[in-house]
Amino acid sequence: MNTEEQKKKHRDYMREYYKTYKETDAFKEHMAKTRDDRNAKARVRAKKRYDAKADELRAQSRDYYHTRKETPAGREMLAATRKKWKNSELGKATEKKWRETPKGRAVSQAVWERRRAALHDAVNTLTTAEWREIIESYSGLCVYCNKKCDKPTQDHIIPLSAGGSHTKENVVPACKSCNPSKGNKPLLYWMSQKIGYAT
Repeated sequence: MNTEEQKKKHRDYMREYYKTYKETDAFKEHMAKTRDDRNAKARVRAKKRYDAKADELRAQSRDYYHTRKETPAGREMLAATRKKWKNSELGKATEKKWRETPKGRAVSQAVWERRRAALHDAVNTLTTAEWREIIESYSGLCVYCNKKCDKPTQDHIIPLSAGGSHTKENVVPACKSCNPSKGNKPLLYWMSQKIGYAT
């Protein structure tokens, strides 16, 4: 057997050995450990690079944000990014942790106070029983996206800030995604934005 035949035989043997070995638990554990070690080292290197230019990178990020938010396309992109982040598991956990800080509690309290003031000035006749009836009438679904809501929120068709009332005729159940997305926008304008027809 010449050298080339030996090399080919060895390659074939190693190829068959790998096919068999890669299905074993030992190989999978080895690859998982190797991957975790590689990712940990990559995170350390990335952190060192960031720390070396932290101030410069923060300044660039602020400049980019302020430049983008001045254009309609930029504002739309930033809104979509914020929505995606807030709906992610990490985003929800981060926001929950932030709301437990003194600053987070203060902001939440300020938002609630503004809403309570708007409710105080508006016609406010919605009762708990009426709210339950509204939820049941929509079978527990979000009125906008038709998804099942474990804890539907109260959305005002005509926003309180636009003179809407807190009554059963003006309140519908909405999921925690659609409600903040609509915010205080006029319903038809928001719906046109949602389906991509806004100008």
